[in-house]
Formats: sequence, structure tokens, C-alpha cells
Amino acid sequence: MYILGVETTGPVGSVALMDLDSGKIISHTTEKPLNHLIEIMPLARRLKKKYGIASKDIGAVAISVGPGSFTGIRIGVAIGKAMGQALDIPVLSVGSLDAFRLESKEGLIPVVIFNARRGQVYAAIFDESGNELMPPGPYMLTDVYECIEKKQIPKEKICWFGDGIDAYDIDDRIFRLAQKNRRYQNAERVVKLGAMLLREGKGQHYSEIKPDYMRRAEAEVKLQEGKIKL
Repeated sequence: MYILGVETTGPVGSVALMDLDSGKIISHTTEKPLNHLIEIMPLARRLKKKYGIASKDIGAVAISVGPGSFTGIRIGVAIGKAMGQALDIPVLSVGSLDAFRLESKEGLIPVVIFNARRGQVYAAIFDESGNELMPPGPYMLTDVYECIEKKQIPKEKICWFGDGIDAYDIDDRIFRLAQKNRRYQNAERVVKLGAMLLREGKGQHYSEIKPDYMRRAEAEVKLQEGKIKL
């Protein structure tokens, strides 16, 4: 049986298929940034066709539910709901920040920041065993630095992930930055974490899947502030 993983919350979209028996993962990434709506489903079909995997072979679908791109989140959740209903399979809800706990390892502490604009980030920090030092949530960037200082996290153990690195010019002369092919959200992490959730019996009915925006959309904030009129 395979699990299909879908990641649409980051700068590029990706899909991955994991064989639950062997643990083998195959994946593809969209060619153009922020082109998820057009490319994700054709990408999944090509991946299945290339490796001779039929829809009946897919026993669950893992979806990154956010935070991240508001439009991307909606696309991913819609795909998860549609596949869960059409194939009558469980859907696994994976937090896009939580997926980076898989980067935890001896000597490495992941600090994850997604750009939420105006000095704000969606962030999380995990220790070397994957435990939360800063729970996934909405923060100011200064909160992240304060957590690092308060927890006395050694700078040499920190590795930064997420598009907040680019937005806020995290200094690579001070901190280690993840390589760009590992820096952003990807479906491989989603499908790995999805497999863990499935083994724990945490699959959900498609009707239960909800987006996790963490913050209101910028347009919604501007509307409330009177900067946009309907």
C-alpha cells in the first residue's frame, strides 16, 4: 500500500508516494513557484504512471494543512478532501511546521520560520530529539531570537529552515542555513509524518480535514482596518 503526500503551502509544490512496506519514497516537485493549482494533480498522475501505481494502490493521502500560503493551503485541503472522498481512504492532516521536526538529529536543532509579512513569522523550534522548544505558531521574528537566547540554544547546533530566511535575511555568517533543496516545505516530509500518523491510527475522514491558517489573511486584516472597501 502507498501513501500519497501533497505539499502546497510553500514556494513550490510537490507530491510524494511512500511504499508502506519498504519505506521507499518517490517524489516530484513543480517546475514553477506558486503554480500549485495548475501543476499538482498532473504531477501526481505522472508520478503514478511513471512507477505503475494505480489509484487502488493508494491507501491514504497526507496533506500539509498549513500554515503557509493561504491559497496553497486551500488547494491542498481541497485535494485531500477530494481524494479521501473519491477513493474512500483516510486523510492525514500534517502541520507544515511540524513536518520539520523530522530534520531533528544529534547535533542539529531545526529553527523553522515561514514569512508571514510585517515582521511576523510562523515558527517552530525543535530539539535534537524532535521535541518542541518553541511550539508551532504565529510569532514575531524577535520572539524566535528571544527563545533561542532564553533556552540557551548553542548557535553551532542551530540550522534554519523556511522561506522566512530569505524574507528576513537571516545572516549565514552567524547561523547555519539549510541547503535550498532542504530549506522549504516538501512532500517527502509530509508523507513520512503522514505514515507515522497512520500507524498511530490518526487517519481522518475527509470531512474532518480543516486548514490551519494560524493568522487571518492580509486582505481580511486590511478590510477590518478600513483600508479596503467592498
